Amino acid sequence: MALNSLEFATNFTGELDKIITDKSAVGILADNALKAKFVGAKTVKIPNISLQGLGSYDRDNGFTKGTVNITNTAYTMTQDRSRSFNIDREDLDETGIASLAGEVLGEFVRTKVVPEIDAYTLSKLCQLAVQYENNFTDFDIEKPYEAFIDLADKVQAKVGMDEEIVCFMNRYFWNKLRKSDEFSKVLDITHMKKGEVSFEINKIDNIRIIPVSETRMRDAFDFETGSNNTAGGFTPVEGSSPAYMIMFPKKAVSLVKKSEKIRIFTPDQNIDCDAYKFDYRIYYDAFVKENYADSVYVILEPVMYFTKNLSATVAVQHGNSATLTAKAFSESNCVPKYQWYTCSNSSGDNADKIAGETSNSYELPDNLTNGNHYYFVKATCATKTITSNVSKVVVS
Repeated sequence: MALNSLEFATNFTGELDKIITDKSAVGILADNALKAKFVGAKTVKIPNISLQGLGSYDRDNGFTKGTVNITNTAYTMTQDRSRSFNIDREDLDETGIASLAGEVLGEFVRTKVVPEIDAYTLSKLCQLAVQYENNFTDFDIEKPYEAFIDLADKVQAKVGMDEEIVCFMNRYFWNKLRKSDEFSKVLDITHMKKGEVSFEINKIDNIRIIPVSETRMRDAFDFETGSNNTAGGFTPVEGSSPAYMIMFPKKAVSLVKKSEKIRIFTPDQNIDCDAYKFDYRIYYDAFVKENYADSVYVILEPVMYFTKNLSATVAVQHGNSATLTAKAFSESNCVPKYQWYTCSNSSGDNADKIAGETSNSYELPDNLTNGNHYYFVKATCATKTITSNVSKVVVS
């Protein structure tokens, strides 16, 4: 039975394209790319329209003259990503190749491609917001509804009340919002269609809320090359911050996908090994229109630090008590929660939680044996946890 590789590739491409549209959190932004024009291998032009406001009508001279500026801004695409798979001939017969290939590639797109597109797009929006100094961190994590409304006010002040606005929200902040007193009073559940799938979407004040996994909501990721059969994919940049909310007018962002291509080779066509070979490639990027660039807002995980840290060394006389004290501060107006630990050295190794010690001070036991004892404390606000210095308590 002959294997029609071209037919399978065509069918798979269509099905996988639907997965990207339906499963990706940022898939709704693909609508904005319909008027994009490709002018080269890496270049796409997206139109911007600039209009002038009304002027006074003159009964002698008539209408006030104005202009309409339509400019096509060129953007360079950067995300050219691919992966190749082999399925050994002995693992399946020819009649089962379509089913197995569909399952393998479908799972690959759902678990690897879609999360990467989300992570890339959302991190790019975070970085843009920070460039425009819109990184709003002066909020109270215990008042999520107020934080949401405040961010909405900032966006609407830039674009007006009639623009369609979307808000991507990480799971932690979404859960905090759902538990707030205001949530049930203001939530509006709307039915919408994305791709070929109909589903419900949550709205507050007509702003779409799209919950996203924390793994895709950060301000910076490394997108691995995946060379030499390494894992590939994406990982958070060390020191990057989780994003609680990203809010902007929907028409501001275009998710442009130039191609999603699959090549299928039979074992007889595959010169590398006796296996079916599947080559997957996607070429995409996300762009923000120039006249909306300053309307992208983000709330990142708050900055947090110790205003009073532990001393490196504390001397205590045997039989006497002493108190260790630390104090943390969070820019989110969150009250830090503390947890004290013992450990085996100044590096904090072999740490054990001290049950019940959850204030910013810890009174040392008065029966400590002579020698060195090590302690530190962790302070937590929302999803942010910081660790103090390790204090060496010398008992003599």
